[in-house]
Amino acid sequence: MYNRALVVNSGGSKGSWGAGIVNALKDMGVTHDIYVGSSTGSLIVTMAAADKKDGLKEGYTTIGFEDIFTLSPFKVKKRKKGDDPTKVEYRLHYWNIFKNVVLRGKHSLGDHTALRKTIERFFAPEDYEYVLSKDLQLEVVVTNFTKKMTEFKNLNECSYEDLCDLMWASAAAPPFMTNVEKNGYQYIDGGVLEMLPIQRAIELGATEVDVIVLNEREPKVEEVKTKNVLHYVGNLIDMIASNTQIEDEKVGKLFADNKDVKLNFYYTPTKLTENALIFEKAQMKRWYQEGYDFAKDKKFLTMTAKRFFKR
Repeated sequence: MYNRALVVNSGGSKGSWGAGIVNALKDMGVTHDIYVGSSTGSLIVTMAAADKKDGLKEGYTTIGFEDIFTLSPFKVKKRKKGDDPTKVEYRLHYWNIFKNVVLRGKHSLGDHTALRKTIERFFAPEDYEYVLSKDLQLEVVVTNFTKKMTEFKNLNECSYEDLCDLMWASAAAPPFMTNVEKNGYQYIDGGVLEMLPIQRAIELGATEVDVIVLNEREPKVEEVKTKNVLHYVGNLIDMIASNTQIEDEKVGKLFADNKDVKLNFYYTPTKLTENALIFEKAQMKRWYQEGYDFAKDKKFLTMTAKRFFKR
């Protein structure tokens, strides 16, 4: 009988905040037997299922661009003495974009093949065997771009190589990361169609769900004017993702209300970043600690049946 679930949504480098939440929950004795994650959330829930607290912290506080991108579409400005440590300035890496799209003929602006090797570094075959030996449910959310549909990939149907490929595919944020080819299909970020898979966790048997949302509960409305075509694409993706998350929350809450399921929401108290594909170590270390302290202080928002709250 499955009972308590962990659900983590997409959010790239913001996953460091979520990793802090997960490790704090583990330190407080909270256990889960259902894990469902989308995009960076798929990496977090898999590491959590493997009880890799140290690996989860290391993976989200020590990695940089070289651990994610083989060819990064972004270039981070080097910090100088006196610069604000909470801000990271970046610009598009036009040469890398030209190289990947024109010279290499790829479909994406960047190449995140390096992440596939990084996944194996933090999630080894013995970790896979350990998770497989446990009586739990683990599912990774991916978007089948060929079929234009969401797919939930269950651990029990995957080999070690399959699971690593699916985590890599789930984190493939378009148009900046590689389309992952597998079994004749193209896969991209699971968060494109399913950012917050609360309903899926309940379908797997959860009666209580810890939901880690790597965004604010009520984001401030910002007026943003596009600067160029790539900035336009980025803003368009952000807008679609924001609305997808809102709809996923609504569906999840309605489903939980109908099934009498308790939901514990962990929202970021502030907007963490403008671009979650910027992987800057100092920033991610700070987010990890903030997430850890946030959970320790029990600042989550609980919804139970008949206590439906509005956005």
